[in-house]
Amino acid sequence: MASIPMPEFMFNAMGILLSFIAVYYWLMLYKKIYRTKNEFHGWVWLFASAFAILLLNISSTYMLFAKAQVSLGGPLQDVKIDFNTLQVMEVLSRTIIVFSMTVGVYLIYSPLKSGFVYALAPVGIKASDAKKGDIKYSINLCASYLIPEKTLTDIRPGFAVSDRASSNSMKVFEDLIYHGAYGLIITREYPAHVRSNWQVGNLPIVWLTTSKEGREMQNVQYIDPTDLVRLSYAIKEFIKKSENSIVLLDGLEYLITQNSFSEVLKFIQALNDFVSQSKTRLVVPLDYKAVGVQELHLLKRELCELTIV
Repeated sequence: MASIPMPEFMFNAMGILLSFIAVYYWLMLYKKIYRTKNEFHGWVWLFASAFAILLLNISSTYMLFAKAQVSLGGPLQDVKIDFNTLQVMEVLSRTIIVFSMTVGVYLIYSPLKSGFVYALAPVGIKASDAKKGDIKYSINLCASYLIPEKTLTDIRPGFAVSDRASSNSMKVFEDLIYHGAYGLIITREYPAHVRSNWQVGNLPIVWLTTSKEGREMQNVQYIDPTDLVRLSYAIKEFIKKSENSIVLLDGLEYLITQNSFSEVLKFIQALNDFVSQSKTRLVVPLDYKAVGVQELHLLKRELCELTIV
């Protein structure tokens, strides 16, 4: 009876152990990451590929025993292993790995194929409209700010807002863009209303909406409020393409209602880290009454509070 080559046995045993560990940590990762609908299915397919690797390593070990014609001893000594069947299993496992990884990666990539990452073109205010004199609200680059807002029902004639309009933060935003900064607006308000009621020209706007209608406006990106990953990509790509910029993240309360506070906090933390390494400012208006004391405290730890008089 042939003996088992020790190096081959050790490699196979190590492969099984590592694949078990890979599957375990894959499950732990899966519980932590944020997932959209497509990403949910994508990660499931990728997990299937990791599980197939585990099966492949196990079948390879059985094949090793079959080649060596090992006697298992006791009541199992007459058990026979069909080498041809194991070969088929190995090939099938490899095929499953390739197929599931391809499907999984495509599902995770599919939200990107429309080119949303590069859809927001940095646009500045016309030089003829630029304000003269010093900036009234001078805020630092590479910093993120939390601006308290009051609940308003009507801030300008003909512009009724259902819950709150970010008047204080918009004052800061307008002041900087009219002094040469590039601007990006993230809002839950209809983009046409934002353009008509605030002097923001054709600056890029991200509309947080689940609506499927009216998606023909120039330099406007439509993002589902539950898709924090896509929103993060859009903001970061804008920042990468523009220096001396300001990002107005309006509708934080809306994001919290559409997701969980912990998910939104992680989103803010990651965005704050990115802003701190870029030549930009992040301005986040918030109605303090819309969140709890603990939630507000956590947000203030991440963002510098800026009170507008």
